[in-house]
Amino acid sequence: IVQYSLNGRLWLSQNDKSFLGNGRIELLEQIDATGSISKASKNMKMSYKAAWDAIEVMNTLSQEPLIQRVSGGKGGGGSVITPYGKELIQTYKVLHSELKIFLNNLSMKVNDADGRLNLLHTMSMRVSARNQIIGEVVSIEDFNLHKKITLYIQGGDTITTIITTKSTNKLSLKKGMLVYALFKASSLKIHLDDTYESCEENLFIGLVEHIEAEEAQNEITILLNSGNRLYTLVSDEQMATWSLSKGQKILVSCHFNDIILGLF
Repeated sequence: IVQYSLNGRLWLSQNDKSFLGNGRIELLEQIDATGSISKASKNMKMSYKAAWDAIEVMNTLSQEPLIQRVSGGKGGGGSVITPYGKELIQTYKVLHSELKIFLNNLSMKVNDADGRLNLLHTMSMRVSARNQIIGEVVSIEDFNLHKKITLYIQGGDTITTIITTKSTNKLSLKKGMLVYALFKASSLKIHLDDTYESCEENLFIGLVEHIEAEEAQNEITILLNSGNRLYTLVSDEQMATWSLSKGQKILVSCHFNDIILGLF
């Protein structure tokens, strides 16, 4: 059976000018590790001029300097990556990981018989789940005949879901992967008592950021302490009973089984 795979390279451009790619990111990391443009260029087997030219281009296109010269000191000075430069390195790595996930998932849709893409319309599919959060897989545990997957999301929150072993294998889930956690607004339950506990639900604490009235129900936007946002639905009757208001602190929960995972 013929197996196809898709490969690609990631380049960030600004005004049609190449800004960041794998090679330049590696150069920044080498400078960060060695504190020297000269040593970094030698480690990468490139000329000092080529390294310096790349740095000049990056610094020119960047909103803020990526590299700064440091003079004096025990080692006689050198070069350091700025905080903004380190942030760009991490951002690139996240984007590169997303690209790998996308290409891997697309590869699985290639027809072994004729190499044509199946179900291409799924590429443009709109997901109905109101809550869509990107997280990093930090734990995969056996749970009866299923797998218990825990994701770390930006800001310090975690999301746990339980899916079948078959689904885990189909998605090729591994620790360190970035995936989407998807769940409907109706799956998110509000608890006014912040002492509520559950060993089968994800619990989040946040503030009511926005209330949008719809027909017979209201969509509540909840700003979590981590900075992430979740959305839930509350009926008019519940709104009247709870007297929810903007800025109010609430606890929300979502059962492990109500969360599905997606690769893109």
